[in-house]
Amino acid sequence: MLSSLQKLLTIILLLLPLIYGVKNVHAEFNLTELSLSGLTLDEQYKRIKERLQVIEKRIKFLEKTLADLTLSQIRAHNIEHDRLLQEQGDLNDERYKLSLKLGDLANKKTELAYRAHKAREYRVGEYEKKLSKTKEYLKSRSAFELGYSDTANGEIPTDHDIDEMVQLYPVFVLGCKIEENLLDSDIGDLLRKDFGWKREDFSWAKNAINSIDPKLIGHFEEIMVFSVSDFEEHIISGIKDMVMRNSSNVKVAPLLCKSTRQIYNIMLPEKRKNIMDRLRFYVTEWFK
Repeated sequence: MLSSLQKLLTIILLLLPLIYGVKNVHAEFNLTELSLSGLTLDEQYKRIKERLQVIEKRIKFLEKTLADLTLSQIRAHNIEHDRLLQEQGDLNDERYKLSLKLGDLANKKTELAYRAHKAREYRVGEYEKKLSKTKEYLKSRSAFELGYSDTANGEIPTDHDIDEMVQLYPVFVLGCKIEENLLDSDIGDLLRKDFGWKREDFSWAKNAINSIDPKLIGHFEEIMVFSVSDFEEHIISGIKDMVMRNSSNVKVAPLLCKSTRQIYNIMLPEKRKNIMDRLRFYVTEWFK
């Protein structure tokens, strides 16, 4: 049901095998037993993340080494070739298992981050009321209207989809902010003419991202597999690829940002709304 655009935002953010941060991996390679006993949640997360970085670097090395082997070496059942293939398979298996484990830990970290976020930002009962209102809004729209599907078939998001939409909305706000930059790029005119992009569908995110709890934003940056700058690069390159294929997913980007804006407006704590209202009042009074 989910559009390729939404998948791009979530997959880039969460729990792909990590590819940065490891500088030296040599031909001789051994993985010691990974022990997580006695470690805190954050320490376990860091340990697995570092392990995945090492594994990913080694897999890249093996891929290059295998590609450099000659056809005659492969046909001769070269022992080294077989050994490398076996090692590559073993590492892929471990990468998959560790990625699942990292996903479980990320979910726990996100749950704790949201509990702390609610305690900091909302009055008693306020978050639950806003969450209920947000879910009512999401259930009243089709997946296509929300920008979560590129097919206008009337499909309604599932409860799991809705929970994910609410939980990850700060990430989508960041995505909308990044997407606005594409309107000033070499494909800006194409996005306007062929895909119906309008600046007002994205420009709101620039201020919105600054009004979201910075500690919550910090949490999402921590569990990103890429830095924010790399996140931006992957979103931009992903959308450009979709434009080249004339993908219908590009047309739903404004819809996704419109629904994200609605979620943001509903979920914004009252104290932050009050601060923003006062700032608007002072600015208005200043220019009178």
